[in-house]
Amino acid sequence: MLLREKDSLVLISEKPYLEYKNAMFELNKLKNKDF
Repeated sequence: MLLREKDSLVLISEKPYLEYKNAMFELNKLKNKDF
């Protein structure tokens, strides 16, 4: 999810983006488990 404006890119790179990445990582961990 890249935006052209460097300011917006910096904002996206902040904590909310890290939390989003972490949440997606946790989801993928759950998905990869055998149910």
